[in-house]
Amino acid sequence: MAKGDELLIVDGSERHRAALVKILEEEGYVCSVAATDAEARESVSSKSFPVILVDIDLGGTASGGLDLIRYIREASPASDVIGTLSRRGFEAAVHAFRLGCIDVIVKASDQMNHLKQTIAASCTRYRLGGGSPDLLVEVRTVLNDAFNTMLSLARKVYDEVSVAAMVNFRPRILFIESDQQMVQQLGALVQNKNWEIEAAINGGDGLDKSARRFDLVVVRDELPDLRGTMVISTIQTHEPTVLGMLYNAPGENGAITHYNMGRVGDVHRPFTDPAQLIEQIDQVVATLGFRQREQMVIRAFRNDHEE
Repeated sequence: MAKGDELLIVDGSERHRAALVKILEEEGYVCSVAATDAEARESVSSKSFPVILVDIDLGGTASGGLDLIRYIREASPASDVIGTLSRRGFEAAVHAFRLGCIDVIVKASDQMNHLKQTIAASCTRYRLGGGSPDLLVEVRTVLNDAFNTMLSLARKVYDEVSVAAMVNFRPRILFIESDQQMVQQLGALVQNKNWEIEAAINGGDGLDKSARRFDLVVVRDELPDLRGTMVISTIQTHEPTVLGMLYNAPGENGAITHYNMGRVGDVHRPFTDPAQLIEQIDQVVATLGFRQREQMVIRAFRNDHEE
């Protein structure tokens, strides 16, 4: 039986929060709750918890819970974070583990005993001071090495699958550009590319078309109705996995900026020639192709090893 260890439960569903509180308070834990990212951050900044449960789908999107997990690992490294899911999701679980979750558990009745055992072990480590950051880093390093080794072996076993993924990969790219001269220049540069391309003439048009789900959105910042930054932010809020690329008018002050899950990535300047934009897209497409290959290898591995 737990002895008053205080847990933080972060979940956007009132029903799920209440159910978890009931189960864990019966075990003797003191439970604090947060319904939003902001509430959770306020709690974490003011108090230390041995264990924090975070709904990976917080706010209706996976990025909400993952962003919070990332924040907790930086702001409260002594706390163990357990990700929770309403349904099984392999890719979301992998992301959560890589961000530092000690476990990812589905919110289902048959998983509650496992949840209790995981929390009890974490609280014991916390009280004994056994959850040192150095030890956790070492454990995560071992797990990452094991995962990478398994993936490397899987690539060899499923070589035909991975090669087929690379050959058949055709990225979906949305270009949002209002300047007709630039449209013509880019059109000439992409005509031989194996890309599935759609074009939009302004920000509103681009947002409407983005509902069709693209791998990459390439946006000019100076649009007649909306700023390109706002367009990318809106799209990545609804579809966090969509990559973004923002550029402004070519010239000495021109730049190409990458966006991933709402965050600014690499910036390339000066941007003086449309061909530079295509070169940057080529690099992103190569990364997307590799990601597609890895996902197909993992999927093939899982299909062969499911119980």
